[in-house]
Amino acid sequence: MPIGSEFLVYTLDSLFYDQGKKLGFAHLDLEGLELDVLKGGVSTIKTSKPLFTTEVRVHRDPQYSTDLLDFISELGYDSYVINESCGYPHMDYRNLLNIPRSKSTALRYSEVFILLHATQSLIRVPTRAEGQKTIFDIVLPCCALGGACCPGSDVNAKDCCSEALLKIWLDKNKPNINPYTYFWKEARQEFARLGYRLRQRQKSSNE
Repeated sequence: MPIGSEFLVYTLDSLFYDQGKKLGFAHLDLEGLELDVLKGGVSTIKTSKPLFTTEVRVHRDPQYSTDLLDFISELGYDSYVINESCGYPHMDYRNLLNIPRSKSTALRYSEVFILLHATQSLIRVPTRAEGQKTIFDIVLPCCALGGACCPGSDVNAKDCCSEALLKIWLDKNKPNINPYTYFWKEARQEFARLGYRLRQRQKSSNE
């Protein structure tokens, strides 16, 4: 759209709660406006109790990341980091899976959820009141401004939390989970190689 164009903006509540409609799932990838959207959907969230995801670049604005997680917690939700980079060129973009606490007890019956949690592919973020590790400890602490993966003074610089610097940090720290979950290009290249091998194996079995 041309710069200066006008367009309608709707809140979640105007689309769902105000119309008597239920919301089951929402994926919120809004370039830093996730908190604003949630504030415009409090009634919908409290009545529908949907599962929803929120994207966040963890270390870009620590106060915003903290405010977002605190607000989600106040809505009665637990947040889980999906331990896979979902943005580029900065590797600290993450999606958060947010689950109502009233539904959390059912997760112990989910083998998929248990497997994801056991392999640290899905990690619950403790609330600030719990006094445990924060999201900044869980997601690439080296990507904090001035850290080993983000030298200099600009958190938005292209080399801040880049794949190249992250590879160096990971080689030194050797995490316990699959390192491909940390990357963007490399993870997709590995997935493409796996897909090729599976197709070749299928082709061989058909011949």
